[in-house]
Amino acid sequence: MAGLLFSPIAMGPMTMKNRIVYPPMGTRYDITTARARAYYAERALGGCGLVIVEGTRVDNFADPQFVTALPALAQAIHRGGAKACVQMSHPPSLPDGEAIAPSAADSAREVTAAEIRNIQEKYALAAACLKKAGFDAAEVHGAHGYFFSQFFSPRANRRTDAYGGSLENRMRFARETVRLIRLVVGREFPLLYRMSADEFHPQGPGISDSQALAAALENDGVTALDVSAAIAGQTPSVTSPIRKAPEGTYAYLAALIKQVVRVPVIAVGRICRSEVAEQILASGQADLVAIGRQLLADPFWPKKVAEGRDGEVVACRYDNHLCLGNLNKQMPIACSVNPRAGREYEAPLPLPNEA
Repeated sequence: MAGLLFSPIAMGPMTMKNRIVYPPMGTRYDITTARARAYYAERALGGCGLVIVEGTRVDNFADPQFVTALPALAQAIHRGGAKACVQMSHPPSLPDGEAIAPSAADSAREVTAAEIRNIQEKYALAAACLKKAGFDAAEVHGAHGYFFSQFFSPRANRRTDAYGGSLENRMRFARETVRLIRLVVGREFPLLYRMSADEFHPQGPGISDSQALAAALENDGVTALDVSAAIAGQTPSVTSPIRKAPEGTYAYLAALIKQVVRVPVIAVGRICRSEVAEQILASGQADLVAIGRQLLADPFWPKKVAEGRDGEVVACRYDNHLCLGNLNKQMPIACSVNPRAGREYEAPLPLPNEA
């Protein structure tokens, strides 16, 4: 199939075979297990260019058993034919479960400056572990109302020190973390940053703020920007657009970020047909497209589309029933149109060097 979708693209020193990204969808499979390896390997086998493993708490990287399990996951994705990345995340709590936030709220206390530095060091350690484990890139989770976006948003950040108040101060936590990661892993290891360009909240940052953050992060060493939207806790149809939402729901936000940066930009939001993906790329709204729930429903969407077999694609219903719904119930995800999803390990497909 002609077009940009299946053309290679460079992300720093890493070259992807196409513009299709499997985004960091939560699974609750435990990424150290055979179940997770088979699940992510099948998305790689399906033909996408980059697999981003779900958000993984940076505290986990202090556990030697966790770290020693990582190379097997990177190898499984590589054997499937895709580049491998892990999204690094920090929840609004400490390892002992104590709730923290940029500013005191509800049952959470304000995080201290010393704790901020400790969290930043955990991100640098996590990125170093991923590089050593053989992953091609790492991603910082700065979207959806999680810790980084809480610091960036005046909705959640009411600090009066160097990390709150002005736009420059609200960007400081993210920028310092990116610079520290760069110091530890060097300039050549690709580093992605996922951001909510619009929180859809009246007290959230405006688009101009998000553009300023994107430009600053590029200057600090981010290799690509993964542009999402919204914050956790909003209506599920907003955070994960349902069938009645327009295809390519948030591509317009990627386009606004792309206006102010030179690094590759990833668009997200109900991108389920090749025509839509191609239009996003051809119009210059983004350089890559993230296809999540559709690759849960049919991991071989890229191969089928590339071979002109669009009619064979198993279409996602976008009902969020067994994916987002299960996550909200603290359960591993499944798929209403793909009974194999999450059960790939029971009958794993042979990887190329195992055939």
